[in-house]
Amino acid sequence: MTPTRNALALTACLLLASTPLAARDLTEAEETGLEARIESFEAALVEGDPAALTGVIPPGVVTVMSEQTGLAEEALKEAMEQAIANTMAAVTIEAYSFDLPAATIGE
Repeated sequence: MTPTRNALALTACLLLASTPLAARDLTEAEETGLEARIESFEAALVEGDPAALTGVIPPGVVTVMSEQTGLAEEALKEAMEQAIANTMAAVTIEAYSFDLPAATIGE
């Protein structure tokens, strides 16, 4: 590519990257599922359940983290669970809240 074409391509990419994308609204079933997932997360937080807390991490994120760290996915999950268990043992959660109606949701 010539310098001018490179500049045009870069400009186009920057414009596309800075353009807000329209997010669709959740379906009723998706919203219900999200609410149930948040409730299960809250219960895991209250119970101090590291496996359940780690379980909310999307599989794709675990895969990327595994690739970046060089750890097998299962070993990575175990290390994260242990880190959460250590943290939960060392802290006291005095208050927390989730405000789903105020959340910005998109895909």
